[in-house]
Amino acid sequence: AKSEEYRADTYGIDIRNGAARDWNEELQSAREMPVSTLQERIDRARMVYKVLQDFFDASLRGANGIFAGLISPMNPNEPMRSHVYLHNNIFFSRAVDAGLDTYKISSGDNAARKSASRDASCMSALHKLDIKGLHTLATIVLDYMGVRLVCQSIVPGILHGEKTHTLLYGAVEAGTSLVSNDEMHKQLEESLGVGLMVASRKVPTMPVSGDRLEVIMKTKEKTGYLSPQTAKKEESDDLKDPQNTTLMCGPIEAKGIKGSDQRKYLLDLTRFTPRDANWVPLSEGGTGNWEKAFEEIKYSSVGGSGKKNNENYVPPLVADEEWTMAVLRPELITALTHVKMSEYMESKLVKKEQNSVVKSNEEKDHEPEPMLDAKTAADDKDIIEHKNSTASSEKSVEGDVPVDKSRKTNDKIAEKDKGTELPTPNQSTIDDLIASKIWKTTDEKTLQDEDKEYLKSLRYNINVFLPYTRSLEGLDDEAHAQHKNDEGRALEAANYIWHELLPLLTKTMKDNSGHQMPVDGIAVTELLHSRGINCRYLGRLATLAGAEEAKDLAAQKDVQEGKLSKLPRRVMPLCWLEILECEIVARAAKHVLDSYLTENCGAAALRPAQTIAAFLSALLSTGEESASETEARISKQEKAANGRMNGSNLEPDDEELAKLTISNVGGGSNFSPITFRSRGEVWEAIEKEVGRRFRYTLTLYNQCDNSPKSNERSVLYMPLLRRVCQRTGIRLAAKKIELGVKCLCGGSGNEITASYPISPIDIVDVLPMVKHAAAYGEGFVPCSFTGTVAAPPLHVLLPDAKATIEAAHMHWHEKSLPNALELAQEAASLYQRVVDTPLHAGVGRCLDLTAVVLFQAQELDMAAANASRALAVAVQLFGFDSSEAVTAHSTLAHILISSGNVASGFKHLRAVVYLMELMSGPRYVELSNIYHKLGTMYHEIGNGINALRFYQAASTKCCFDRLIECMISKSTALVLGAMGQFKPALDNEKRAYGLYRLVLGDEHELTKNSGINLQHFTKLAVEQGSRRMVEEKKLLE
Repeated sequence: AKSEEYRADTYGIDIRNGAARDWNEELQSAREMPVSTLQERIDRARMVYKVLQDFFDASLRGANGIFAGLISPMNPNEPMRSHVYLHNNIFFSRAVDAGLDTYKISSGDNAARKSASRDASCMSALHKLDIKGLHTLATIVLDYMGVRLVCQSIVPGILHGEKTHTLLYGAVEAGTSLVSNDEMHKQLEESLGVGLMVASRKVPTMPVSGDRLEVIMKTKEKTGYLSPQTAKKEESDDLKDPQNTTLMCGPIEAKGIKGSDQRKYLLDLTRFTPRDANWVPLSEGGTGNWEKAFEEIKYSSVGGSGKKNNENYVPPLVADEEWTMAVLRPELITALTHVKMSEYMESKLVKKEQNSVVKSNEEKDHEPEPMLDAKTAADDKDIIEHKNSTASSEKSVEGDVPVDKSRKTNDKIAEKDKGTELPTPNQSTIDDLIASKIWKTTDEKTLQDEDKEYLKSLRYNINVFLPYTRSLEGLDDEAHAQHKNDEGRALEAANYIWHELLPLLTKTMKDNSGHQMPVDGIAVTELLHSRGINCRYLGRLATLAGAEEAKDLAAQKDVQEGKLSKLPRRVMPLCWLEILECEIVARAAKHVLDSYLTENCGAAALRPAQTIAAFLSALLSTGEESASETEARISKQEKAANGRMNGSNLEPDDEELAKLTISNVGGGSNFSPITFRSRGEVWEAIEKEVGRRFRYTLTLYNQCDNSPKSNERSVLYMPLLRRVCQRTGIRLAAKKIELGVKCLCGGSGNEITASYPISPIDIVDVLPMVKHAAAYGEGFVPCSFTGTVAAPPLHVLLPDAKATIEAAHMHWHEKSLPNALELAQEAASLYQRVVDTPLHAGVGRCLDLTAVVLFQAQELDMAAANASRALAVAVQLFGFDSSEAVTAHSTLAHILISSGNVASGFKHLRAVVYLMELMSGPRYVELSNIYHKLGTMYHEIGNGINALRFYQAASTKCCFDRLIECMISKSTALVLGAMGQFKPALDNEKRAYGLYRLVLGDEHELTKNSGINLQHFTKLAVEQGSRRMVEEKKLLE
């Protein structure tokens, strides 16, 4: 039956239609459908969604056939890494360095992998902008067994020779001149320039540098592609081109092609923002911030690492080919643009107000007062309208992200920037006017010409700090000066991240002044991206968190030594550094495991279970077993298994292990043997990757026993295992795994051996990680070749749904609950009419808002029903252990408890506690609050025993707010006092009183009240002790 299934499998081709589907034509035809009415827009969105969903399924099936070796490449005579495939009208290629044949500004496989991911992100931005006349391809990037595969629809005519398609923009081959088409340039400037703040700049027509061009020509000569005479002639012709510069809008490696269907396609979009100057070497014009940080920590031991020579794993320079693809986040560009435009409009409004006052004084005796007021008001209204329009000057590329969230982030950044860099004079009478009206959204048409020109000047040149490119010096002096100015603005943006955003985020985590702290790496990623910070700054954030922890310890020590009399109220939560390091190690481990699976031409990928199990065992252990320890452990397991019938803890036998090969390569085959690595080698590779990728030295994981922090904290192995599996697609069998023990991860020859604590038979499956260019979110998500895992939700190309949910949020903020409820339900209906299922992230957002609105309207039963649906959608889409599920559980618990269904509410709060400990560890900052809240609820209903249990549990959890510690101790004292246990009550009240004195001082009201309670408990404890002594004497008598 299995062989019949394999023979009948077409890997995505639908043979029922008689011909393969033309994915590109279906997609472009769907995008060109009419949009004049709501029904037409819904039909168009449905068709686009359906085509992209089917393309996703077909791409997965085709990739499965390629990895299984059942689809032939188009170029079988070339090396396997260069193979490309055409199957089911989908073009498949590996994301590897293709050499010097194609034009690009980076080299190396790591840069090629990052370039493929950036290309998908840029395609996603254009898809969400939905620009008429500008066409993109359906694109999917897939990671599997260490290989990154790019799946794209095909430009019509591109595979049938040069006569069937035309290059309108950019260059295809390395060493050729750039081509520019006026019509396409105008279209790009109107779309990328206005929508994504991409500046049009002159670049050399021959952009490749002389050294790089010489290498290219020599390579072509060696391969016989060109004769030496022809190569020299081409080189001299290019360098003597009378048109030395070309005006470009977009990355210089981008290509605009007119297909045989006469549509214009945009390809190879590697970036829409400038390169991050923090990751440019100082010698090449970078900020030098990383180099300075390296020098600062070179001779220090900050963080308490137990290793010697901490700097060994951190390279002194940021010179790495992969960092040529390190670009700024679009959220940062949007925020900085809003800041600059806000300052410009503020200064213009201030100037206008001052001129109006002067003019009013001068003309006071010549014109009637009412007419003057009317004119001034009209002028003010004109200026305010100009200011309002800045919020809509750039189209949002965030898809379905609510506008209020992005504005909140931008406002915070703007406030920080205004408070530290550019204070505005004479604001005493104008601040209220600006604050109330500057960020209202109107159409860009209300901007004056000078305002539009200033807004245009804020666009960013995305072709700065590029390697292997010629300089404009000597070609065009004006363009060269503009390029230097553009580099300065890119430096300013990078310094803004380093000096403003990163310290501000650290302060926010310490003060808890923002949203709830992220519960895992996915939530951390979303938080950083929303603030315009790339995840490559995780190492810097961890360094700042460690520095704050050191300050807290120093302050505590000074108090103990009598050097300080007061302590700050808040401390840096210990979980913040733990979550950051967990994410850092998980990301580095993913790259190390990929390198293991692809070495020796992918020999380890034939039997991945052994490699993966040994890798995970090394990752989750504290050391490696000796032979005697292994023998003792196996003997103990056999004795334990003999006492049970199933024998589940026995080591797997040779027959079970032999079944774990992807193909029948048995022990006697002649393929390259798998390289087995010790735990030390695995962790050394991980730490090198951490040092290179995040420029950070681990302080919690893989520490020697005498390090300071190894004695203070238990390492979070379970959250690390969870994140590694999420990032690599590994699925493990549900069983109890011993974490933090000594491991066995060796082997011999070609034979599969059992590793410990994770055995090869524990590896159930390895799922492909997929990034869809039209996905609702961003990043790679696990999918399945067989369809057992649902596809990621795609972006709904229906602006009516997005506008409706944003309007619902607006009415909700304005307390117009009936309108908000109606709009939220309408938005949910629009989403479901497009996707034909409630299992979509947009529908989940609508259900969340509906539940909150109904709760505020005191419709508690209906609110609970909608919150339950939102929880079901979150669990189905993102998993039961996702941050969305945690939020949904918390919302539902609050609604149920408020409606009087306390028992059910407690169940969901217990689920929240379980998930937080699973995802973030036992020191997560919110755990003490939840335990205290549960204890208070039990105390209110008179259940003192359970209240005491939860209060005591809350006191064992790490708390970042010393006043909350006081409240927990005080609540515990009250419960113990009510139960007649005055001595323990006195001890807890003493603890609370001591903290109140250290944090608030002796004169604060809370300190005084605690002192009164302390006296009361002291009196009761003394009386109780006296009575006990009298009773004991009577018993003795």
